[in-house]
Amino acid sequence: MVLIYIGVALLICRYAKKNMYYDLDIVFYTACALENETMSHQQVHDMAYEQAKHDLGIAKFKNLTDSSKFYRYSIYKSAENFYSQLPFYKVKPLYVYFLKAANSLGISPVIFSTYLNLLAYFAIGIVLLFYLIHFIGFYKGWLISFCMMLMPMVLDTIKNNTPDMLISLFVLTAVMLLLSGSEIWRHIAIAVFCCCIFIRPESIILVTVFCGISFLYKQPVYSKKYLLLLCSTSIICYLFVSVYYHAYPWTLLYKHSFIRYIPDLRNADVSLTFKDYIYGLRFIPNTVFYSDFFLIPLFLILPFFLFSVAYWKSKLFVMAQVVLVSVIIRIMLFPDLSIRFYTGVFLISVVLFFRMMFGSEKPKVLNNFNSN
Repeated sequence: MVLIYIGVALLICRYAKKNMYYDLDIVFYTACALENETMSHQQVHDMAYEQAKHDLGIAKFKNLTDSSKFYRYSIYKSAENFYSQLPFYKVKPLYVYFLKAANSLGISPVIFSTYLNLLAYFAIGIVLLFYLIHFIGFYKGWLISFCMMLMPMVLDTIKNNTPDMLISLFVLTAVMLLLSGSEIWRHIAIAVFCCCIFIRPESIILVTVFCGISFLYKQPVYSKKYLLLLCSTSIICYLFVSVYYHAYPWTLLYKHSFIRYIPDLRNADVSLTFKDYIYGLRFIPNTVFYSDFFLIPLFLILPFFLFSVAYWKSKLFVMAQVVLVSVIIRIMLFPDLSIRFYTGVFLISVVLFFRMMFGSEKPKVLNNFNSN
């Protein structure tokens, strides 16, 4: 059955490779990977688009430079406008590093981003399979992990040439390590969370919420010293990324992503009014109708109706609360429910749900209920 699981995962990888989206983001990531200190802005611009044209073909290239779309055409025609976009991508240095390393070996960043996605997907499948088998038994673990890997939200994310599949692997692994009974694994989780921040800086939300809620509940498994170490290390990583890579302020990211695209970010107004913020929230209903996002709160909230209050301070329940609160905060900061941003959170929510329902931590009250 494990061989069947691996075989299906490989078939999915083959399917995904043929159906990659290759949106505009991949051109920016390619520019970050190709850039060096001797290159002018124009050279970075030209090499990134030339690489995309070579790897994706004329049809997809024309879509990336469509003159009917003001933003895409503006950054294609102006190297300065194009270069002004790169700080939004340089703040994911670990992902850029992988693409840059591939380029140094003669592999196109565009092509390598595809294989990086496939590798992350396959690794997630293996991690889920053995983790769930360990905690809830072979057959249930196999079936649940198999179905999770075939969920549309996971299959959609694998086709996006962005860091979302990779961050899903890292954040899922980090949470699994945090839930471990081994102190060594929990300390390794600190390093994995640092990697998460270097892939997507907003991962700091999950870390700080975890430290805050764990501190409030005074869980014995997470000492104050450990929480301080985890929180301080993550914040240092976040500040390093923000300062070293000259990150734009959140206000500009919000305006650029949720109000209107801004071709020239270097000269843009970074102020954000309350009216602008409210206007940006329109992205929430816009994405509801093509997102499976609400499966996440379903898996996170449902256990609170099935178990008594006495179990809400257990390790798994606390983690469910952490994930739920971090999702709410993220939506307030980035009101986009596109599932690719939440694939890792979805996987965590499913793992937590089935560990609560079938794992050894399942309360005796629920055991008796199921037996009746």
